[in-house]
Amino acid sequence: MPRPKPADLTQLPKPPVDAAKRGVRVLTPKDVGDVVRVARARALGRQVDATRRLGVSRSMLGGLERGEGGSQLDLTLQILTDLGLDVVLVPRDPTFSFQDEDA
Repeated sequence: MPRPKPADLTQLPKPPVDAAKRGVRVLTPKDVGDVVRVARARALGRQVDATRRLGVSRSMLGGLERGEGGSQLDLTLQILTDLGLDVVLVPRDPTFSFQDEDA
């Protein structure tokens, strides 16, 4: 059986040049939750207001913010870590940096 052709990663969007300066590395669902909480509060305010805008339940958003990632998120982050990859969350707004936040 022929080996699968590797994906063309050159077609993926490039991160901002200053990604390392404004982003944060996440390793666990708790890390993701911390970033979601800061971003939600900044962009959408209270959790109850954010759930309406995002179209999700308050329990789903609250669980995500508490780091209750579930098996798929846990497993995904573990696989990426084991493959030697980092997940860095970077705000799209170039004037905002997670590095400056008191999460």
